[in-house]
Amino acid sequence: MRKILLLAGALGMYALPVLAQEKGTVELGGFGRFTKYDGSFSTTRKSENSYGAGARLGYFFSPKFLLEADGSFNATDLKNEYFTGQTSSPVRYMPFHLRGLYHAPMGNKWNFLLGGGPVVNHYGKSSNAIVKTINGNDFGLGGLIGLRYKVNSWLSLRGDGTLDFMPSPRNGSDAIQAQGVSASVGDPSKNVHLGAQLGLSIFPNSKCTKRLDGIDLTPNTANVLTGQSVNFNVTGKLCDGSSTTPQVTYAVMPSGTVGSNGAFSSNTPGTYRVVARTLTGKYADTSTVTVTAPPPPPPPPPAPKLARIEITPKTTNLKLGESASYAVSGTWSDGNNRAMRADECSIAVDGSPTTSGWTYNWSRSGDYGVTATCMGMSDKATASVRGLSVVLRAMFGTNKYSDASSVDKMSLDQVAANMKSDPTIKVYIDGHTDWRNSVKYNSWLSLKRAEFIQRQLIKRGVDKSRTTVRGFGECKPAADNTTADGMTQNRRVEVNQIETASPEPAASCAETGPKGASTIGAKGE
Repeated sequence: MRKILLLAGALGMYALPVLAQEKGTVELGGFGRFTKYDGSFSTTRKSENSYGAGARLGYFFSPKFLLEADGSFNATDLKNEYFTGQTSSPVRYMPFHLRGLYHAPMGNKWNFLLGGGPVVNHYGKSSNAIVKTINGNDFGLGGLIGLRYKVNSWLSLRGDGTLDFMPSPRNGSDAIQAQGVSASVGDPSKNVHLGAQLGLSIFPNSKCTKRLDGIDLTPNTANVLTGQSVNFNVTGKLCDGSSTTPQVTYAVMPSGTVGSNGAFSSNTPGTYRVVARTLTGKYADTSTVTVTAPPPPPPPPPAPKLARIEITPKTTNLKLGESASYAVSGTWSDGNNRAMRADECSIAVDGSPTTSGWTYNWSRSGDYGVTATCMGMSDKATASVRGLSVVLRAMFGTNKYSDASSVDKMSLDQVAANMKSDPTIKVYIDGHTDWRNSVKYNSWLSLKRAEFIQRQLIKRGVDKSRTTVRGFGECKPAADNTTADGMTQNRRVEVNQIETASPEPAASCAETGPKGASTIGAKGE
């Protein structure tokens, strides 16, 4: 490695008097480095132990090829129990590279870097000689891919990615294995280390000769009608990244005319190549021109007016969670009928649904209006959105909650079937009573009635976690509590789909009816 560095240094000193971007340009740089070690070289605290710094020295054999050497250092620590019985194994990791690089220009400021060469990894011991660790050297091949941004003629920003392949790694040698490497690490036959480097480079002997590095003919392509002209311009790119206007000659193939000022024209339709070439003939660039005959003048376009619009479908019945898609057609004064476009119409929708184009999805049950407006014309549609809603006429007797005289089994079966076909449905099971007895007692009684229906749904295969039972007592009558028939209808259970993000509690109310006789607790309680 010492010989390699000496060779690179000698090349750099030899190149100092030579001009930048020419043969002999020197690059001096420093960088920060992150190393992603091979799995058989695992370290602890990677946020700390994978970072280091280094320096590089390069020599340009031409504007596109250079030889460089770099070296870096970072102190790392192998993972716990890398060596059996040892919690810490400090290592001083120092990779050294010698590589050839292809330096490809990407415009005036950017260069793409690609190259490779030999690599030496030096592993140095820590200051504590008693601690077992990896030490010595291993040899392999390295590759690099990177980008360089030219700040000015003597300074650039550079970022690289590296890959180092070690066919016979030091941590797999007999000397290291003999120290007692943990079985989880094993005896690696090869190592692959990945690295990322970011830093600055300077060119201390940078003196651009202002020589021409290429020309650019613009526009690159053009489309004109016969008899029209295209004005071409040529920009020369200099070695320092600046530009100039070089002297060129123009030619056109296969025919047509192009003046010395770069003005091209042709009276014959076809495809032509315009060529600009420097006076020395060293640099040239081409552009393509497509010449077409002008189309005949179109007939005067009709000017129909929109007579009416129609939004479809007019009425939509949706289950909660389903979407409705609408279309709008327009009838024009000339009798034509066509679909209207989104840029011609707007649709206003009630209920704040989620929207995708002209498709809407409502999150709550209700009846909603949909109004389309196009060029002053409007039309309306309606959407009816319903969640799962069933009133179960369980016909509970007075003060009864577990022995209904009759249950609408068809409704129970339908609710269970709907919930099993759509696993996203969750429901409230709401119990109600007539107004007799106290609010406190009726709240308890209605909850028991809801739990009875809950058990009936569970027997039909509905998961209990998808149901929420609530007792409203006498607070939400469905019929007149002053008649026997009305009180019978109020002793009911309702099943409704939960439409809110979190289930809501049952409501309470003030005393409304006469106290009754309870067969479960004390009278009136």
